[in-house]
Amino acid sequence: MNTHAGIKNVCCPLCSKTFFTDETLKCHMISHYDTMYWSCGVCSKNFKRLKNVKYHIKAAHGLGNKEEIRQHCVKLRKAPTKAEIQELAEEKNAISGQSRPTAEEQEQKPTFIIQDFKEEIFGV
Repeated sequence: MNTHAGIKNVCCPLCSKTFFTDETLKCHMISHYDTMYWSCGVCSKNFKRLKNVKYHIKAAHGLGNKEEIRQHCVKLRKAPTKAEIQELAEEKNAISGQSRPTAEEQEQKPTFIIQDFKEEIFGV
């Protein structure tokens, strides 16, 4: 598995940030959307991430019980699909005038290997 080897070979099509897995890329892609996916059931404030609305409910409304917090987390819409992520990437690249890197260009991109970094910095 690449995570154990320290190889990040999944690349964001919008900002070229790299990740170990498709799942972490999917979580990251939410940061590129202006869409809010969660809402506080108490005050209707909106959030992109579930963890943020849970923290808000606990901090702003003083609810500490996990069941109470869950009851006040309102899901507004589903997270983006791979097709929607691709569509957003093409949209943003069209606006910026850049084209999405080809598969060959992405393969040529150097991968960051944690072990190499440790050896370089710590001499391990």
